[in-house]
Amino acid sequence: TVPYVDLVNTVNFISVTWEKDPMTFVDLYPSLNNTCGSGACSVTSDDACRCSVTLSETPVFDTLPSRKDVLLLKIGAFDPATFSDDNVTYSLLQSSDDVEAFVSSESGTIGATSTIFKVV
Repeated sequence: TVPYVDLVNTVNFISVTWEKDPMTFVDLYPSLNNTCGSGACSVTSDDACRCSVTLSETPVFDTLPSRKDVLLLKIGAFDPATFSDDNVTYSLLQSSDDVEAFVSSESGTIGATSTIFKVV
């Protein structure tokens, strides 16, 4: 496990697939043994590697997808009702026999990064 991830309190943990050494099949992730990825990352004061990341959010679907397509996704969401508050609420916009699409009051459209798909 990664020392800076709190496995008890972390709600969503996204694994990263690292390149493997073709000879040893060992993951080539930044570590102190390889100078934090040959300098790609920086060494912290507690002798760990800190790497910069770039997050790019784009909607996956702009129409109601099939059950098969939704199940190909790698990141899930909680029940849309748990996100509703005074500022943003979620409502069912469209459904089929297999999938329901919940959209936020801010976007109102399936083609948004905030859309939640539920497999039924």
